[in-house]
Amino acid sequence: MVLFPMLFIKNRRYKQNIEKSQNVNKERMERAKLIEMPQLEHFELTFLVEQKVEFGFLGAPGVSYLIKTDHGSLLFDLGYCPEMPALTHNATKLGFKMDQLSALAISHLHPDHMRGFKAVRENQITVPPEFGRSDRIPCFLPV
Repeated sequence: MVLFPMLFIKNRRYKQNIEKSQNVNKERMERAKLIEMPQLEHFELTFLVEQKVEFGFLGAPGVSYLIKTDHGSLLFDLGYCPEMPALTHNATKLGFKMDQLSALAISHLHPDHMRGFKAVRENQITVPPEFGRSDRIPCFLPV
């Protein structure tokens, strides 16, 4: 008998949270302005972590992309690492180091984008130590 009221309350909270997030996103979209982007001479996208991979690389359900342009380099997301070693393995195989980066960006705060369940629990993003120091690289996170 307790289960029904508890499910009713959870469902109501869920619907309220959906409505709240839709309103927040709508407000953000209304405030958003056009961003002038510089013209690029060079754009390179390297898939560090993806589900489907070529021979010799490790696949995982998370993602991590290395974006290089003539204006700098960005590491976009960190995958599940260290729970799944795909990021460390693939990046090491490609010779990736943190000193190649201008910035790090995390698309959203789920384990498969911000380096695993421990990162989510501790609300802390860390870069694998094998990549070198990252304390001087800006990290862009969602609110």
